[in-house]
Amino acid sequence: MSDDGTQLASDKTTSPHPGQPVPLRAGPLSLVFDRGELRWVRLGEREVLRGIYVAVRPPTWDTVPAELENVRIDAEADSFRLRFDARHREGPLWFEWEGRIDGGTDGTVRFEMDGVARSTFVRNRIGLCVLHPATACAGRACTKEKSDGSVIDEAFPRLVAPDQPFLDVRALRHEVVPGIEAEVRFEGELFETEDQRNWSDASFKTYSTPLALPLPVEVRKDDRIRQVATLTLHGADTGVAAPATTTGGWLSEEVIRVEVERGTSWPMPRLGLGLEASPLPPRALETLRAIAPAHLRVDVRPGEAGWRDDLAAASDAARAGATRLEVAAFVSTDKTAKELEALAEAAESLRAPIDTWLVFDAATRVTTPGLAERARGILLGGSEADRAPVLLGGGSDVFFTELNRGRDAAAGLDLVCLPLTPQVHAFDDATLVENTTTLGWIADTIHEFAGQTPLALSPVTLRPRPATDRRQATNFTAGWTLGLVAAAARAGFARLTLFKLRGPGGVADGVRRFPVGHLLTDIAELAGSGPEARVTTARPSDAWRCLALALRVDRRLRVFVFNTTDRPQDVVVTGLPHEARRRRLGVAGTEGFDQGEPMIAAGDGHALRLGPHEVAALDLDVASR
Repeated sequence: MSDDGTQLASDKTTSPHPGQPVPLRAGPLSLVFDRGELRWVRLGEREVLRGIYVAVRPPTWDTVPAELENVRIDAEADSFRLRFDARHREGPLWFEWEGRIDGGTDGTVRFEMDGVARSTFVRNRIGLCVLHPATACAGRACTKEKSDGSVIDEAFPRLVAPDQPFLDVRALRHEVVPGIEAEVRFEGELFETEDQRNWSDASFKTYSTPLALPLPVEVRKDDRIRQVATLTLHGADTGVAAPATTTGGWLSEEVIRVEVERGTSWPMPRLGLGLEASPLPPRALETLRAIAPAHLRVDVRPGEAGWRDDLAAASDAARAGATRLEVAAFVSTDKTAKELEALAEAAESLRAPIDTWLVFDAATRVTTPGLAERARGILLGGSEADRAPVLLGGGSDVFFTELNRGRDAAAGLDLVCLPLTPQVHAFDDATLVENTTTLGWIADTIHEFAGQTPLALSPVTLRPRPATDRRQATNFTAGWTLGLVAAAARAGFARLTLFKLRGPGGVADGVRRFPVGHLLTDIAELAGSGPEARVTTARPSDAWRCLALALRVDRRLRVFVFNTTDRPQDVVVTGLPHEARRRRLGVAGTEGFDQGEPMIAAGDGHALRLGPHEVAALDLDVASR
């Protein structure tokens, strides 16, 4: 029985959709309950909050997931009442809490976490987190109420803030639509806000336990932790209702329209692959030649044994694949010059086909002050003529955070690079899709301190290294990748190093090419068929349920579309010639794209019925412009 006397069910869940997202309404607001979290709080088509959830994180900063029990959802047409129990257990950590979430007809949503430690352990964070969406809030004014009750004017940063933009937060309030403001009020601990775009998350997160306080914190057995976050609407017309069919973008069933505008385009980023430095078997070599990457990245650590063999194997692979190397060199702080000289000697003796050196300090994995200058003199020979064919790059090999907080890492480089992974804080499909939107802000932020130095993402991985993801071998990764390439082109990134050639984090294994490998093969076929490939505008009406990439080479146009959901979706692609050929990835027993079938536009576009996580391509012949 809960503390308020409500009898909860004793079985695993009484949700009408066990384990599935549940759409709810709180007066004019629509939102979704998803495994203990609130997602996509919206006023009509305007997103108010990206989410509210409880985070339990030990000293490693890993997220310990919750197991839910006794879920009860009492939902009316414009209100709801949620009760459930959550348990987090990992190693010595054991924490349980009761969730009480209420949505009122006036648009008030109250999320209470009331928990108790069942063991003694240490933690970095336990408590509520509230996400404000960057797409709706970046650069917009807000007000902050501090713990002493004073109210000050603030603004969500437009560029990515290297440090917490808001400290000492009791409440945040911002305008959602003209005349209506949303306020989130916190109880139970000290809260502050960070810019999660530093880790490629498209949100601003307000959380408890300020980072300035000592961490980790010991939690004693039987300690109680209670926190509350309450969302309220303020304004003259808070009773204005959202359309009855609106359940949040991810659950919407409306037809998605993808608008292609051939008059607007960007250079196609150069696409490379990561490489495990070992001799390539015939099947891997076949994959390498089919994808034809612009470069292969190999990591070398001259302070460790075996690095010369790694560089030699990578050089052989690059020559076999008719490509060049991106060498990420991690050098020791106290032996920098010696190790750089050893790298230069080995590269010369191997006649390594190097396109780019990326230089990092081995301990910090960032380009420390002075490292670029020393590397340029040793690795590139110093003269303009000698270094013209080879670029010197660096920045961060950890997260964008380290580069944003140590901006001198970009000084003196030909290429500023950073790694990218879409799931640092959350791991569901929707989060990965949402996080493709952060690249424009990241690029603009780098240009503020590094000028117009070309930008690179290296490497791109689904999960922080060395972890891999079960989705790597599925259509989802292929679809996510096409969306990332489109976003990177729009943001102005010059090159991307995607995954690895082979292995559980690669584009193929020892037996077969994964869907993402077939996608990159298909892109290579088009990009290598003529002059420079361009990425053309392809704008989905709902970027949560559909990602798109349009590539043009001379008269050839290829439009890839991806259903990001696990449900069929109807998509209409507009702005194209009347005739096209549709091809589908991984259907009807084929590993790659099928041979396709001709299509004739109906009305103003080409109508597609995409299956769950389906990737399709439309091939067209367009007039030169």
